[in-house]
Amino acid sequence: MNSGVRVKDSFGNQKFGTKEKLIAAGAILPLLGIGAVGGYVASNVFSGYSQGKEYFIKGFKSFNPTSINFGVRNGLRIFNKKGIIMLGAIEVTRVLFPELEGEKFNKKAIEIDNVTRNFSIKYNQNLLKKCIEIASRHKFCVFGDVTEGFKDISDLTIKVIPEDEKLTVRIFEFSNQEGMLVDVTKGFINVEKENGKAFIDDLVEFVNSDDFMKQVLLGGKDEKAEGEKMAKKMKTK
Repeated sequence: MNSGVRVKDSFGNQKFGTKEKLIAAGAILPLLGIGAVGGYVASNVFSGYSQGKEYFIKGFKSFNPTSINFGVRNGLRIFNKKGIIMLGAIEVTRVLFPELEGEKFNKKAIEIDNVTRNFSIKYNQNLLKKCIEIASRHKFCVFGDVTEGFKDISDLTIKVIPEDEKLTVRIFEFSNQEGMLVDVTKGFINVEKENGKAFIDDLVEFVNSDDFMKQVLLGGKDEKAEGEKMAKKMKTK
């Protein structure tokens, strides 16, 4: 069973299934870095990105997240000890603005829905691009037709977990026998040799440069900034 969080189609429920859906979402773009939108121009589609990011970080952190999964098939999903955390605008509004009621609550929920949806689209889009870029560098294919000399790893799930104040990466695969995702990191490295290890090393470097993942799982710069503000207030008293 999942946590007691109600399921909503917002951030955690992004699906990367068919090529048609990806193209419709603007996901097939030049392989640029995580922070770039690439050639996708849509005027105000991504307005409020930073605000949406902040709402999601605070919302997810309130449920004590323990890991982040991402892969081509399911996009990005965030978990705590009870299961997957699925947040929608109503849940985020309840968590961050518990004092609001009635019309004020509804207006805030609509505002949050707009900016978190925009953040979700852009972030998942860029995450997929980065996955493709890193995989291609090491002769792996995570989406589309498999190029000659490349190995298809589209069924694998990348799990990001905090370890010693940094993020590390494990590779998981669904086991029909177990009926669940199982850790295949060691086997993946043993079979793929240098390519497998280099692929994982690059993923580790990437996730530790990703501000959203760091803030959700480690605290990140916003939490440190709040601590510094609090310390300054204490000194002035």
